Amino acid sequence: LRRSPGFLPILTSLAALGASIAVSPEPGDSAIKLATVGYLLALAVLADNLVDDDGDLKRVVLPWLAATAAVCGVAIAALVSFPFAPEGALMRYAGVGFGTLPPGHYPRLAATFLNPNMLCNYLVVSFAMAALAAARGWVSSRLCILLVVMIAVAAATRVWPGLGGIALAAGIFAWIARAGR
Repeated sequence: LRRSPGFLPILTSLAALGASIAVSPEPGDSAIKLATVGYLLALAVLADNLVDDDGDLKRVVLPWLAATAAVCGVAIAALVSFPFAPEGALMRYAGVGFGTLPPGHYPRLAATFLNPNMLCNYLVVSFAMAALAAARGWVSSRLCILLVVMIAVAAATRVWPGLGGIALAAGIFAWIARAGR
């Protein structure tokens, strides 16, 4: 494994979580949570070590975006079918219960995910990858716009603070584009 400056925040967050075990009312449960977070952080370290250049990055991003189109396609199909079959097979597959959303007659979707919050995280990362792919010229502007609209429609089915990541990613890419870097 090679070192990277990006590992400092990863190690800092892991150390902070490790220190929190000492004051946790349930140290055993906290240790299990630390192990799962450590696993997820290790995935970031592994990705940093496996993706060496733009070619590697492109080979990661393009299949991710194809999968994103499929996930968003399921969400959009579920939205379209909801008024006609709110209890239909597609809504049983793509929908979730009330969760933290207020009760009402509207669809709550997780699309192909078991957890709607993970869908939100996935959509935020997908938005950033779509912007990256367009900026690098790996996809056409039209295809990027179509994918961003699909992401926005799928994201609109969730009320979740993490979706602010889409606004953050948009702001970062606008800032980079304006700076000419």
